[in-house]
Amino acid sequence: MAVTMTRTCDFPMGRGSVCPNDAPHRIELTADDIVYSVDVCDEHKQEVIDSVREAFNFRPTASWVNGMRRNAHIAASGKVFTTAEARAWAIEQGLTVGRAQGRLAKSHIDLYAASH
Repeated sequence: MAVTMTRTCDFPMGRGSVCPNDAPHRIELTADDIVYSVDVCDEHKQEVIDSVREAFNFRPTASWVNGMRRNAHIAASGKVFTTAEARAWAIEQGLTVGRAQGRLAKSHIDLYAASH
């Protein structure tokens, strides 16, 4: 017998109620080896992330891409991007980049961040 589990959004809607939407996203925050998590829907995901970022002046330090941990960077728009995205953009712009993988010059990352 297969069991299907769905989560509902934990976002507060006032008067003790929460959003009734399905919650495909789990946001976790770890403090003193305790993991706090909140399940959120597509509509509330960015609002929760922005609230945490603003409240604690946090910035992402890493993101997961295809199951691998990658350094995270933040563009001027506030969107998180990877070095691979910045490298592809730098090549499109005609900038000289090194290897196809690995480190990218900070100046290239900064240019990408400023333009996005």
